[in-house]
Amino acid sequence: MNQKKNSFQSTIDNFTKKQTITPKRIIINPKNIETGDLMREEFDPKKHYFQISINDIYLKYSRRWFREYVPLVIVISEFKFKGKQVIIPFITGPTNFKDLVGEDITEGMKFSNTQVVSLRPYNGGRIKLTVLLCKVVKRDYLKEILGFLEKTSDLVSLAGISSYLEVAQAMLEGVQSVLDSGKASPIASIHEEFDSATGVDFLPNYFALLEPIETKINKEKLYVRDSDLVYGENKEKAKPFRETSFVLYSITQTDKREDLDSLPFYPLYEKTKQYAMIPIQNVWDLTKFYLSDLQRTILLSPNLTPNQRISLADDIKDEIYTIHKKYAGKSDLGPEARKFKPDDIEKRILEILKL
Repeated sequence: MNQKKNSFQSTIDNFTKKQTITPKRIIINPKNIETGDLMREEFDPKKHYFQISINDIYLKYSRRWFREYVPLVIVISEFKFKGKQVIIPFITGPTNFKDLVGEDITEGMKFSNTQVVSLRPYNGGRIKLTVLLCKVVKRDYLKEILGFLEKTSDLVSLAGISSYLEVAQAMLEGVQSVLDSGKASPIASIHEEFDSATGVDFLPNYFALLEPIETKINKEKLYVRDSDLVYGENKEKAKPFRETSFVLYSITQTDKREDLDSLPFYPLYEKTKQYAMIPIQNVWDLTKFYLSDLQRTILLSPNLTPNQRISLADDIKDEIYTIHKKYAGKSDLGPEARKFKPDDIEKRILEILKL
């Protein structure tokens, strides 16, 4: 695995060396961001989640350019998960761009807001991020590869990270084959590493990667408004930035996940709640068994921060006991209770609980 990882990194390094002029990467002033007041706290491994998104892409090219090339944005992120460094590749290109603007591409093109890495707990250590804006010569044999890579990238927001890691290696090999094809060229690229141990703090912010141009850009006039990159004397009067091609990307922060229904333990949580409503002693015994299993699953979940594991486990325990007290002792059992029958596994569980 390490050999493949080194080979891929070598491909990235060699590819970015093709740039004859160093692109400009600008950190947007937090004061120039609508949510800038929320973006100054350093990430804490005990309480914070991070998310990486592409917020805005603009390609300053003519229709003729799009007849000869296809645009490609590749983002490679590396971070700690379950005690190991994992690499998450993401790609968006001709398929997604075509869906956005149709076949008739006019001068310039804009693409907005997609998740590169969905909400993940920050587990400390080094975060690596590579952003590549490329052009690829149109070739039929590359079209299939790019289509596969784009479809697979959609799994980042649809599946758990463990499932995604199963196909990540195939994606890395696909990206490598495109970059090694000789048909791809960098427009702008950046590789950055965040690690407080080396003095580069991991902070939430917006970043603009610009294609090199001779025009001087005053970074204090760059603003983020409604996730768009705008340029002007102030945020209200600023106009969409169109001086050159760019990728606007962000690292955002929260201390609480609200998407619990997307996590693996959610069906068990729903089942435990349903059982807590049935005022039968055997069912309450099963409810407590499922609640203990749910507590263990939550407290060991790699998808939650340590702080939220504890608070969520406590909240769910209180909720289940509150539901039980509400329904306990009711003479009218209701349709769910009347039709309840433990399955074979639950019968075994009840037998063990009586020991």
